[in-house]
Amino acid sequence: MEDNWVIENLEQALATWNNKLSEIWQLLSQSPEEFKGGNIWRLAVNINDALQAVGLGLVILFFAMSIFKSSLTFRDFIGIYIKNSTFPNFLIFSWIFAYQ
Repeated sequence: MEDNWVIENLEQALATWNNKLSEIWQLLSQSPEEFKGGNIWRLAVNINDALQAVGLGLVILFFAMSIFKSSLTFRDFIGIYIKNSTFPNFLIFSWIFAYQ
């Protein structure tokens, strides 16, 4: 066949299509730890650790606020009701944040 520009354009388009599909498949089959050297994955893990620390800090803050709000005097503070009602909640919520 003689040089036909339509066939040449179609062959170039299909070659480009195949190259782009192979690049897309390579990106989809790559693990997050390997993608771009793993920098994005390490950033996500660090953000998760920071949010976990903030969550535990808020649990401790709200635990202390609930104790001080429900106890009017020091005698109320050392009472068994405060220990039995707030400390298990503190343990449950801190476990949830620590071992999500």
